[in-house]
Amino acid sequence: MVYDKDFNFKYNLFTSDIRGAFNHFRGYEAIEVADALYVKKDLSNADYFKIAYWGITRAIENNDKITELKYIHATGFHHYKLGDNKEALMYYAQGLYVSEKINNPEFIARFQTRIGGLSIQESNYEKALDYYFKVLRIDDIRYCSEAYSKLAVVYKEKRDYDIAIEYADKAYNYNVKEENFTLIIRDLINIGDINLAKGKYGQALGFYAKSLKINYLYPAPFFSTIAIMHSGDVLFELGHYKEAQASYEYACEIADAYGFKFNSVLIQQKIGKSYSKQALYEKAIQANKLSLEKSREFGFQLLELNIIRDRIGYYEVINEYETANKLLKESQELNIFVVEKEQREKLEELVEEKEKELKFFRAQARSMSAAGNDLRQYAKVIAHDLKEPLRTIGSFTSLLKRKYNKVEEEEIDEYFEFIMDATHRMGDLLDELLRYVVLGIKDKAPANVSLNQVVGQVLEDLEDIITAKNAIVNVQELPTVLGQKQHFKELFYRIIHNAIRYNKSQPPIIDITVKRNEGEYLFTVCDNGIGIDEDYFEKVFLLYHKLDKDDKEGVGIGLAISKKIVELHGGSIWISSTVGQGTSIEFTLKDT
Repeated sequence: MVYDKDFNFKYNLFTSDIRGAFNHFRGYEAIEVADALYVKKDLSNADYFKIAYWGITRAIENNDKITELKYIHATGFHHYKLGDNKEALMYYAQGLYVSEKINNPEFIARFQTRIGGLSIQESNYEKALDYYFKVLRIDDIRYCSEAYSKLAVVYKEKRDYDIAIEYADKAYNYNVKEENFTLIIRDLINIGDINLAKGKYGQALGFYAKSLKINYLYPAPFFSTIAIMHSGDVLFELGHYKEAQASYEYACEIADAYGFKFNSVLIQQKIGKSYSKQALYEKAIQANKLSLEKSREFGFQLLELNIIRDRIGYYEVINEYETANKLLKESQELNIFVVEKEQREKLEELVEEKEKELKFFRAQARSMSAAGNDLRQYAKVIAHDLKEPLRTIGSFTSLLKRKYNKVEEEEIDEYFEFIMDATHRMGDLLDELLRYVVLGIKDKAPANVSLNQVVGQVLEDLEDIITAKNAIVNVQELPTVLGQKQHFKELFYRIIHNAIRYNKSQPPIIDITVKRNEGEYLFTVCDNGIGIDEDYFEKVFLLYHKLDKDDKEGVGIGLAISKKIVELHGGSIWISSTVGQGTSIEFTLKDT
């Protein structure tokens, strides 16, 4: 069900008994109570979703984005527990959109982690890794702990057990410190799963038992189902098939009671396997039939394919080859369908990536179309600015020639200082002009770049001037965007450096903020410096235009380069300022 504040589902909700019970709750409290009642089996799935939809709607009406995101997350995760992956993905995608729109790193991380989890269930590990590494770019353990847990699952499936246990331990240690008991249960199961995969069955059982002990004090039916099921897997591997069957049946009872559809189907399949190992093939076929019907009802196609393959084996053992051959043909058709579906999804992802690259190269093409105008500006610059140092060199060299025999040695040294200074300035002018010209030429393919990391590196590079001027630089959490990392580093370096350098306040204060608009991010770098007169708002972006003519260090090209970098990435840049009060440089970058 897709929610919207205009949907007319309030009527049914407000006339139900639930409304009266939860009317006095505010914010996220209602769904927390609903979770507690659900665990105690005092609330049905239908009633849980009623409360969730009501909470989302109320949050939208109150423009309470954080509460809205909490309800969206809870709703999506409940769908996931029930095996409704399409519904879960719909909510996770909506939650990711809203959290990115308000630039909330906590919920961006949560929803990216959840979407990655759905990819694991489809065995699409590379796609899952892509989402988890996006989360890790946030570089905050509070938001990354769940990604660590999921990375452990991915690397376990890839049989890279050392990396898997490293991530599982990171998640576990953080959640123990924070006393997140439900997540501790999950992490213990993860560590048990890694040991099971490595064939360390005793250790695996120990971790599952520990998770169930904590579950007794802090009930989490979804995770307890998994722990009991995986305990059955250990017994199965050890050849204790009857005991494994008993564990599976207990886990299936919990899954059915709470409506965990995917787990219910998976466990029913395992029950069939345990029967077959006991040579109880009729019971194995019956259990397999039940799991096959459920998998088709709920649309678990990959699971359905595996169940059919098990079924073929059972019929072959009892010599019913005709039935086995029919099922083999059915499995081949289903396998073709599943493979084609996976290929379509991969193709869609590839097309999406290529479209992003195409947008980037189109922006580069637009910048090349402006090359004619740039060249005309270069000609003017070369004719005037670059020849000025040469004229200085010529003049003072002539003076030296005429006065060499008539002056003291100190005066000759002074002339040499003028000559060397002019030469250095000419070198700086040429270097900066070359940097401007080559921008956008021979760039690598665009990649996702964490601006948090970029600005962190820039501030390290500027440590000397920051310390010397006792500057304070405040940086808001910044997003990840598509483009060239080196370009973004240069962009922020030049803007922040200018904000500190031309700042006479004590102390200089620079604030870096970002807002997400439709399809783009708006960045603002604001300082409390000397300010700029309105007449110069556009001129400062021209080549070799310096406001302070006495400034011997700068060459007047920094903001011109900044402008070109922003435009290469499809954005715009401008200035707002009040003389004596400070300057704000604002620019936009595309939202990837």
